Amino acid sequence: VGDRERARLILKQMSARAQADASWLTTIARQHLRNNDLTDAGYVLEKAAQIDAANTEAQILLAEVELAKGDLDAAQTRSMQLSEALPQSDAGPRIFGHVLMRRGDFGGAAEQFQRALQLNDGLGVNAVNLHVALVSAGRRDEA
Repeated sequence: VGDRERARLILKQMSARAQADASWLTTIARQHLRNNDLTDAGYVLEKAAQIDAANTEAQILLAEVELAKGDLDAAQTRSMQLSEALPQSDAGPRIFGHVLMRRGDFGGAAEQFQRALQLNDGLGVNAVNLHVALVSAGRRDEA
């Protein structure tokens, strides 16, 4: 009903009750993100990732939160961990591509987005990201 602060408090209570259930914590973090609360979402996702390091959904969301908060070093580290843990997933290269875009390395970002597109050509955002990176790198014809 638009009461973000009350929603935040309820989600915090839910997190306390979920305690060691990484799956529930990840679900709760998604709600924090819908409430535009990056800080609480990050905290809950960190907790979920510590409880269950194999919870890839939490790891991916956490990397996206780190990106949104501007913590590029953490997002880069997590993207590399994701690439190692999930070599067939586009998540690691996609997130690393965004890190490189923010750092102004458009050519490097294009390489990462190309890799993401090769791994998952069904996700249209991978093609859009590649296009933006190539144009930003001055490679308009290739884009």
